[in-house]
Amino acid sequence: MDTKLLAYGIVAMVVVAGLYILTDTVLLNKPTPDEIPVEEEFYPHVVCDPECNQPMQDSEWPANEPHIAINPLDPLNVVGASNDYDTILGDTWLGAYSSKDGGKTWKSSFVPRDGLNDFKAAGDPVLAVDGEGNFYLAGIVFQRAPVKLARNSAIVVSKSTDGGETWGRGAILVQSILNINFHDKEWIIADQNNGNLYTCWTMFTENRISSMLFSRSTDGGTTWNTVPTIISEIREKELQVQGCAVSVGPHGEVFVNWIDFIEMQLRFVVSTDEGQTFSDVKNIGLVDETERYLPENTYRTPTLPAMAVDLTDGEYNGSIYVTWNDDRNGDVDIMLIYSRDGGDTWSDLVRVNNDTLQNGLDQFFPAIAISPQGWVHLAFYDKRNDENNSLLEVYYAMSKDGGQNFTYNFNVTDVQFDGEAGGGSLIGQITQSTEAFIGDYIGIAVTEDTANIIWCDMRNGEPDDKNSDIYGARIRFAP
Repeated sequence: MDTKLLAYGIVAMVVVAGLYILTDTVLLNKPTPDEIPVEEEFYPHVVCDPECNQPMQDSEWPANEPHIAINPLDPLNVVGASNDYDTILGDTWLGAYSSKDGGKTWKSSFVPRDGLNDFKAAGDPVLAVDGEGNFYLAGIVFQRAPVKLARNSAIVVSKSTDGGETWGRGAILVQSILNINFHDKEWIIADQNNGNLYTCWTMFTENRISSMLFSRSTDGGTTWNTVPTIISEIREKELQVQGCAVSVGPHGEVFVNWIDFIEMQLRFVVSTDEGQTFSDVKNIGLVDETERYLPENTYRTPTLPAMAVDLTDGEYNGSIYVTWNDDRNGDVDIMLIYSRDGGDTWSDLVRVNNDTLQNGLDQFFPAIAISPQGWVHLAFYDKRNDENNSLLEVYYAMSKDGGQNFTYNFNVTDVQFDGEAGGGSLIGQITQSTEAFIGDYIGIAVTEDTANIIWCDMRNGEPDDKNSDIYGARIRFAP
């Protein structure tokens, strides 16, 4: 077998994206006219720190679907995670990448397989960090070819107490005993005040009916709810749900949202008792679903929401922000809505990407975070600079007025790359699968003066020689 075919790459993450400073010194691509802020003084200086577009680690195997978190006690302690294929079997597992110097150097590790040996693959990595600086890596573990009476899938959470350098034995939140259920697409958040952990995910049945589930831990991830809570409305025929996101409010509220793909509605619930009970499900906005495969693409581009809450003491304290990629304008845009009253009412749509409306060029996979000033930061894949609507870049957008305007958009990447070069599992390559894979999301985490972005990058690959790496950028957005 051609070893070159099997050597894709992960090379991974965070560090630094480039733009320009007010002295007009060009650090990366100088903004096009539609990228220049309307009111320059309204926005901070933005520079790369320490440099632009860095791989997080070096490997001969692919990686994709990254996420990122920053230690609240040490802003130089950054941790990333991804689907990492650098394993003995050449199949994906939960890989982690830790830095103690703000992204200048990195150490790689994996969630241990101890206690998870019945599962041959893992994915959907999501990171959370608590107020004491403990990191948590949540994911799914599963069988590629499930057998009756074998454990088909499970949700697992692993803890790191040393800044993401090593990880403890994963705690299993829930598992399927027969292959009639599949647990998928979890998300996790930590309450910075009491250390509680909250996780939501989708459970599919054999006939593809799905429910939204929730679990919590009050002891640092050691134990979880014995029986998960179903928070979607099965009795109301809400039977095709996916894409949960969970956040914590300023008073300990637990917010969860997802998409009902029958009604094409964003759905939302809130708990005011630390996740013990939830409100009735409510609709908060219509979604125009992005095609699973955009024209000319073999990699999937699902519509999945992301959510963040303003926990600052500023003007927009308590605001809840939900973002997703949406096709209502005839091409795919990044949309956002917000609530200022705990989810009771929601704003009109805000279009985040500021390229020309209905120009036939797509943006997708938004990630969102709120910095201590209350500024709203997003990162997403963007095709605006390729007239053929094919090659990808990563854009960074920021709002200082509570998500009402995103005139500030900048290209983070210093090259364009082709998503068709996104690599997957060894099994897929052996069977000569032509479908590329870049994952279902990217990540952003922020401090008072930096935004750390992580993405799946295909600059070192070609469609017939797939090589997807994890790259990152550390953007200093305040002087």
